[in-house]
Amino acid sequence: MKKKLWIGIPIILLIVGFAIVIIYNRTGFQLKINGEKIDKEEYQDTVNEQINQVSQYFYEKAGVTLKGDAWEKEINGEIPYRVLADQVIEQLKYTAAVFDLAKEKGYIEETGYQALKKRMEDENEARANKIKKGEPVYGLSNFSLKLYKEYSIDSIQKQYCSDLNNEGMDITDEDRKAYYDQQKDKIFRQNDDITLDYIKIEYQASEMEEEQYQDLKEKLNELQGKISADKSLSDLVQADDLLKPYFNHQELLSGDIGAYGRIIGDVLDYAADLKKGEVTRVIDENGALYLIQCADRNVNDFYPIDTVKDNINKSLREANYEKIVNKKAAGYEIQGNMGSIYDYTKQQVTN
Repeated sequence: MKKKLWIGIPIILLIVGFAIVIIYNRTGFQLKINGEKIDKEEYQDTVNEQINQVSQYFYEKAGVTLKGDAWEKEINGEIPYRVLADQVIEQLKYTAAVFDLAKEKGYIEETGYQALKKRMEDENEARANKIKKGEPVYGLSNFSLKLYKEYSIDSIQKQYCSDLNNEGMDITDEDRKAYYDQQKDKIFRQNDDITLDYIKIEYQASEMEEEQYQDLKEKLNELQGKISADKSLSDLVQADDLLKPYFNHQELLSGDIGAYGRIIGDVLDYAADLKKGEVTRVIDENGALYLIQCADRNVNDFYPIDTVKDNINKSLREANYEKIVNKKAAGYEIQGNMGSIYDYTKQQVTN
């Protein structure tokens, strides 16, 4: 009897062991992408990266702020924590595709989360040593893992796109012409040369008294009503001692618009659609009063294609690179118990 009992104990332990493995396989976090194991830490980091995007998606879609058990409630046919898990997996597939491509090209030796952490540690150590020696360090002196991953992904794209022998990097004249014709109204039209006369009164920043603000606004409305083909804003303001200190005259060539946009961007926005001689209403916005007249406008044509060739090449190469990476990611097999992955994701956002 004792011998039988002794034999039975290992069998019982073996059965219990199998049961534990079965339960773990059904409930434990297990995820592989293209055969590469995804660490819980990597998954959680990606949850943290994607959570705001998914939250914004549901806020814009249904006006719902996702907190606590709101992640578990169905919203217009979708359950937020499941959408988040799906989004995380898509991002993990994309990241894996980027680093797999980089390994194929010889840019890195190893893929995977732990290899990424090791490269970050080596980079941080190298930068620290440069600082100790008084050598210049460009960019950050020390990377967090999140920033290092972004830096790595960006660097891989630049390295790939700079090698014209890589797939998708040879841009033909036909490619450029098709892109130029498609995008020229959006990004290749030159700014107009424009001359503006305007009054801007920043009453809020100057903490102006209410009585003075009302007087100036009334004066502006009177002045606006007097502007005609024979009497411009510039002409009329010269005789108004109250408004004259706030008057400005600005002549801008096409190439000046970008730089001046940081200084008088509000004025340029309000004057964007004014034709020569046209004037705005009195505008009271953002703590300021405005009255703007377009004194002159020279309408410029599109930039010639030869002058924007490098911009087009860069845009097309980056777009082709993204297509290659996305195609690679789309072919990756997902291995794991999706029920357990959904449950794990739910725990991260509801606890």
